[in-house]
Amino acid sequence: MVQYCLVADLLGFSNLMLNLPPALQAARVHEWTNLVETSAQQAGVSQFQLVSDTVFASAPPTCDGLKGLIAMSQALLSGGVPTALPIRGAIAYGDVTWGNITFGRPIVDAYRLSNEEGWVGVCLHDSCLEQPWSWDSLIAYPVPLKSGAAVIRPAILWDIPPLGDFTKALISRGLGREGEVLTWEWVNKVQNTVLFGMYARLLRPHRHLVAPGEYRGGIPIDLFERLTREELFLTSPDSAGVQQPVYRLTTGCREVECHTRSLPKF
Repeated sequence: MVQYCLVADLLGFSNLMLNLPPALQAARVHEWTNLVETSAQQAGVSQFQLVSDTVFASAPPTCDGLKGLIAMSQALLSGGVPTALPIRGAIAYGDVTWGNITFGRPIVDAYRLSNEEGWVGVCLHDSCLEQPWSWDSLIAYPVPLKSGAAVIRPAILWDIPPLGDFTKALISRGLGREGEVLTWEWVNKVQNTVLFGMYARLLRPHRHLVAPGEYRGGIPIDLFERLTREELFLTSPDSAGVQQPVYRLTTGCREVECHTRSLPKF
């Protein structure tokens, strides 16, 4: 059966098993299963499975079906971080067989892409036929991977907490140990996630000028480098359809009328 499929992993599950006594392990696993069930219910996704730290879910091969998996992903991300249950995942499209063992190409595609991601987040695989772009759910972004090509992918928006709360969530309640030295892999995962949130918060107030399916910049840090130099502009088409500079963005997202400086190329 052709469907959209979500595969998402709970990051740090092995740490929970190693760092917590059995009673607390059971409590954390209950929180995890409750998060998945609640997120699926809120999004109207009826078909899902849990295998240890991995959740598999699918939806009909329609735009509404894909939107359901996007909503489920947002609920998993936004609900998981405050309870120290961070996830990373991907959505793919193709022929899948559900049963005691669920298998198919989209499961493999989503699983492989998810394992390569270097953040807390969910994105869409190239196999997805539709991209329901929206500043409330899906935007174009160079999703950070551990290796491979740096390409723009549809990335799911979610409410990323402030840095202090976010980092605390990634080391608390069994995910970390007292006195543990953090690795650069962990630091990069945090920075990549926060950078994505900053990008979205910067451009959201200007959604009338920026299409969610258009990435503004080269690599993620490019946008902020231009911002701190006050060289970042948003554009709007004039009566002839030609893009003209309208706003110069500055730190704090103040909108400043600008018609005197040239528009930098992205």
